[in-house]
Amino acid sequence: MIIGCGCLYAIESLAKNALRRQGEGEHAVLAPQSAQAQALMAFLQSLFSRLLFEDFEQSQFDLACDLTLALILCFEAPFQAMVEQLLEGRPAAERPRLQQEFGALLVGVSKTLERANRTRFRTNMQQLLVSARGMMNVR
Repeated sequence: MIIGCGCLYAIESLAKNALRRQGEGEHAVLAPQSAQAQALMAFLQSLFSRLLFEDFEQSQFDLACDLTLALILCFEAPFQAMVEQLLEGRPAAERPRLQQEFGALLVGVSKTLERANRTRFRTNMQQLLVSARGMMNVR
């Protein structure tokens, strides 16, 4: 399935708006029971899975990483739970190394969407993909 850049931009706008509103004190916008939160969390899960297991063109990869960062900042705890669930499905021998690789994804990444921060996240994501795909036998 191909995700168009327009779709990624639209969802990124929703995530950025939700982050901005949350920063302004509107915590209900990302409450787990809200329809917007449910939709964005589902997209985070789908997009992160696609990043791990499928190839992207570079322009789409950069945009997908930017969106993934925005969604992770919106949903840090659900993202951590999603990673834990992914790791539980892996052989026990792989888990410690994969935990280390996934833990490095947000190292040096602050809770902003500034350009330098997005670039750092993309670099970390590329390193994660090289390591994780090698261990998980993904192209």
